[in-house]
Amino acid sequence: MRRARASRPTTPSPCSACAPRGACPSTPPCLSLRVRKDIPPEYLHEASLSILSGGAHPILLSDEKIIPGLLHSGDRVGDGSTPTAYTPVKDKAKGTWRNQVTLRAARDYACDGCYEPQFVGQNWFTLGGLCALESLEAALNQGKSWTSAGPMFFRGQRVSFTSEPAREITSYEQLEDLFIKHLRWMYARQADGLLSAFGTMSAVCPSPLLSVFIDDCLDKGLDLYEGGARYHVVAPCFTALTTTINSLYAIQKMVFDKTTAVTSLPELVQALLCDWGYKMEEPFISTLAGPARIQAQAERFQQLRAVALELPRYGREKNAELAAFGNRILQRVAEAGVSVFTDPAEPTAEKMVRIAQRLGTPDKPFGGFQIQPGTGTFENYVEFGATCGASADGRRLGQPLASDLSPTPSVADLPLEHQEARFLDALEGFTGPGADAFTSGAPTDFNIREDFPVASLEQVLHRFAQGQGANILTITCANPETFAGAAEDPEKYNLLRVRMGGWSEFFVAMYPAHQAQHQRRPLSDAAAPK
Repeated sequence: MRRARASRPTTPSPCSACAPRGACPSTPPCLSLRVRKDIPPEYLHEASLSILSGGAHPILLSDEKIIPGLLHSGDRVGDGSTPTAYTPVKDKAKGTWRNQVTLRAARDYACDGCYEPQFVGQNWFTLGGLCALESLEAALNQGKSWTSAGPMFFRGQRVSFTSEPAREITSYEQLEDLFIKHLRWMYARQADGLLSAFGTMSAVCPSPLLSVFIDDCLDKGLDLYEGGARYHVVAPCFTALTTTINSLYAIQKMVFDKTTAVTSLPELVQALLCDWGYKMEEPFISTLAGPARIQAQAERFQQLRAVALELPRYGREKNAELAAFGNRILQRVAEAGVSVFTDPAEPTAEKMVRIAQRLGTPDKPFGGFQIQPGTGTFENYVEFGATCGASADGRRLGQPLASDLSPTPSVADLPLEHQEARFLDALEGFTGPGADAFTSGAPTDFNIREDFPVASLEQVLHRFAQGQGANILTITCANPETFAGAAEDPEKYNLLRVRMGGWSEFFVAMYPAHQAQHQRRPLSDAAAPK
């Protein structure tokens, strides 16, 4: 076997000093470190050295934020806002339903294969997923996604209910409420389908060995995939959240703020359907208008895009207004996902009752459902972006999204921009109950240079342990020049590793579109916060 060469063939960096401390050129297993306010400094020192060694390990998880979220993830599930034939579920199930989480279970958590917290040896888990940007498209486009808009599907294929057209949306508040309504409706449809099939997998794919190690399966005589576990975690995974936040903020500023407005909502929607002037096609632009008119319209849309690209970005700078705005959107998204189970539609509530009656007894009740919203793109920041149309933050049709709950990368059709910002300022931008509400994990992925001072990184990790930032922090250590060199000459950089949505990967093993997204991720520097 050919011996791997060092990932940095030039002069040694501070990372070289960390190699003897046990850093090894591998990607698995994923290492995680639970932190809390009283964590001893020496742990953060060792974590800093490990991160600077270049392996993108460990990721950090905040006990102060995650444990309370896990503890309350079963609260009010199935209760409903008013009594009905099937709510509250715990009453209608007549003692066969128990969904509360114990403090001991919440404290005894560990990551699964990526980062989602699990009750060790006690739960079944399903992820699910919903692209928030698609819900925003539905709000702007009468329940349709505009990636497929054109001669075949006209305004696009339907993904949600029919809502009012853009010309009837007269305030930003109306648009935000409509976005949340579409998001909840789209996730409720998915959740109802999940409950329809719950407990049936064991008939075709039982897991007898794993069931032995999961609490309550043996006592109940039920397989893990039949509903035998003590807890059943449902984690709605909402993606494209930072792009959605930036897009909603852009719409507010460009359309509804009287001091900064430059367009109307119908014109902005047309610009997005036309990919900011780069897709001037029927049926949105008539070919009978003639080349001069079409070109003038395209230039107008491109000018609007230039305005959008100049707006601040969530999580990239110290901007109290945008931080509060993003925090509110995150909180509303998480609450919408949870409410699908806490205030279920009647068919969904009925399924909960039937599941409890089928799988539980008064002495061994069914473990209910614990709802833990999360956000994670994994490797799909390219794929999910390809399924989304142009967005109001200036991103074009099909371009990649940000990973997880991270600052958005620079747009793919313009020169690479590193969007350098102070790490502690960026970390502060994600602080608040909005990100905290994503109990299944809201990782923020940051890039730093190889010469990032150890003491400065320790300060960042300390601030995170004290509660600044979201509830999960990941850091990739690589210079822009290292990324560029690896893309051009992979054999000289075959040990370069980067943090994906849920694991570390060798940069040179990735396709060019993935490499480009990593190169365009913002770069955090070590300067002190303003």
